[in-house]
Amino acid sequence: MVIIGLILFGLLIYFSVIHKRAENEGCVTAKVINTKRGVFCYVLFELTDGTRINLQVPNKDYAKYVIGDEGFLKYYKDTFHSFDRKYNN
Repeated sequence: MVIIGLILFGLLIYFSVIHKRAENEGCVTAKVINTKRGVFCYVLFELTDGTRINLQVPNKDYAKYVIGDEGFLKYYKDTFHSFDRKYNN
């Protein structure tokens, strides 16, 4: 009986981790709010729901991001993947 309980508890933990990972990833519309350069480069993005996320970006890409830029942010948890600006014509 104890073994079944431990298995069920393990499955519960496993699926809660999977669910949490799914919440913290994706491609979302975002706006550049702030940039900071030091030893590492960071960009503060604001998502459409008002959530702000500070992500480290590659040094070579840092100059591309300007406060006020809007576009599509791809990230996983706290790892930056890409930011593609929307161009309004």
